[in-house]
This record gives sequence, C-alpha cells and structure tokens, in this order.
Amino acid sequence: MASNWQVELIEPQYDSLAVRVDPVGRIAVGWGNSPAAGPSGREAVYWTRGLAGSWQRHWLGALPNTQFMSQASGIARVGPNRLIVGFSGVFSEVILPTIWRVKGHQLPQMAGLPLLPGFTSGSANAISKDGSRIVGNCWDADFVFQACVWDYVPASGSYVVSNLKDRLSALGVTAADGWTLWHTSGV
Repeated sequence: MASNWQVELIEPQYDSLAVRVDPVGRIAVGWGNSPAAGPSGREAVYWTRGLAGSWQRHWLGALPNTQFMSQASGIARVGPNRLIVGFSGVFSEVILPTIWRVKGHQLPQMAGLPLLPGFTSGSANAISKDGSRIVGNCWDADFVFQACVWDYVPASGSYVVSNLKDRLSALGVTAADGWTLWHTSGV
C-alpha cells in the first residue's frame, strides 16, 4: 500500500526532534534547543504546517517551579484547541507531567498534572484524540516507576490520576498480576 508521507527537515537552525505527528500530518510535537533553554537544554515545541507546506515553530515553555527544560510527546486537537502533553524539568531533580493548552495563535497555557500519591516525578506520554485521557508514568525518589492514567473531569476542568495496574485489576484483568507496569506510550 503506497503512502504520500515523506521525511523532511523541519528546521535546520535548531537541534530538535519531532516525537509525534497528528493524524492529519499538519502538527508535530517534540523538543528543540531553544534560546530560552540554553545551549544544552531542551524546550517543548510544536510545529504547524501551513497550506504551502512550510513549517512554523511554536515554543511551549516550561513550568515555573522546575528547571527550564521541557519536552512534548503527545497531541490532540479538540475543537479550536490543541492539547499537548509531555514533561517539564530535569531527570536528576524533578520532572512534572505537563499539559499545554493552545487556542488558535494565542500563547500556550501550561499546567502540571497531579502525581500518584508518594511519587515525586512523572511524564505524560500520550493523549487520546478527544483529550479525555492521558497516559504516562510516575516515579519516586528511588526511581521506582508506575504506569498511570489521567482522566479529564469536566465538572472540575482538571485531570485526576490513577495507577494503571490498579485500574486493570479493578476491571478484573489478571494478566498483569506479578508485573510492574512502568511505561505507557499510546492511548
């Protein structure tokens, strides 16, 4: 089966990596070595593809309570909004799972997502098409990882976190008994 996809360089002036592309192929998310992040830092970024085929970069920033480093790893388009998930911070200190909300050409609004109780860091790795569910992982100071799920609660306008293995067990799924579920990469 043939495809019309092609590999191309999005922007040569920054070291960068596109991690995920939306299903339409017009938005890519990832990270780049931005001026704000410094020479060895990374900043979350999304690129939009114009009708003429050129890409435009949009830096997303980092949470103010973390070291300035961030990365985007998932995207959903919900109406006029782009919901982008990833993390903010550095692995050797604190990393917080992060969601950026971008409406049209406005500046992104960012927020940290809650962590599982007892955990100190986390990363949001993917988001469902409708933005209602995010998957990722949380870890503690000893680097014990657990896969987790964030569900959107419309009444509060926020996300709540749960342990993926606990959710599977509550649904009667026993295939994961005895396993450590530590990473998720897609919804």
